[in-house]
Amino acid sequence: QGGNRPALHWLPVSLKSSHMEQYTTPLPSTLVDELDQFWQTIPELTTNERWRRELLGLDPSPNRLRVYLERRAGQIVASCQLWISRRLPCLAEFTYPATTPPFRNQGIAHALWSAAMADAAAAGVEAIFLGTFYPDALRSYRRLGFSKLPASTTFLKALDGRSAEEFLVDWFRGVGPVRISPGDGHDQLPSYPLLVLPHDWQVLDA
Repeated sequence: QGGNRPALHWLPVSLKSSHMEQYTTPLPSTLVDELDQFWQTIPELTTNERWRRELLGLDPSPNRLRVYLERRAGQIVASCQLWISRRLPCLAEFTYPATTPPFRNQGIAHALWSAAMADAAAAGVEAIFLGTFYPDALRSYRRLGFSKLPASTTFLKALDGRSAEEFLVDWFRGVGPVRISPGDGHDQLPSYPLLVLPHDWQVLDA
C-alpha cells in the first residue's frame, strides 16, 4: 500500500501557465512560514502550533501528509493537503483546500484536487473524508463526487465508485469479535467510519 511509496518532494506539473508543487513532510521551515501566511489570508481556515510541528516533522504524525500548492508570480495562491492514515492506509482525509479570491474559478483548485486524488489512488486509498459547513464548499465537493453523511458535517468519497452508504455498510460487513482498547492519535482517522455510521448508541470522540 501507500507506506512503500517513496516520498514526493518537489514536482512541477504543467497546467497552462501555472506551476504546481507537491511536498511530503517534513517541510522546510521557510515553506511552512509561507503556508502559514497564506492560510491567514483565508478567513475559513485556522492553524495552530500542533499543525506547524507536524508539517515540520518535529512531532510523530499518525498520518502521511502531502501538501499541494500553486504559485503565481512566486506567491502561493492555492493549496490543499492529503492525510493518509498510517494505521489504515486505505483511509485518507482531504484538508485545508484554499484559493485566494483573485484566482478562484480558474480550475486551479480542481487541478490540485486531481493531483491529490491520483496520489491517493496510487497509494491504495479506498475512501477519502473531509469536513466542511461552508455553502460554497458544499457545492464544490458534491461536484467532485463527495456525498454528505447524514447528521454530520462530514463528506465521503469512495474511489472505486461505490456510494458513501455502500462503502460504510461494506466497511463493517462481517466484522468479528470486538475488542476495546485505549486509543491514540493513530486511531483518529481510522475511527471516522465508526463515528459517521448511523447508529443508536453513543461514540465519544475526545
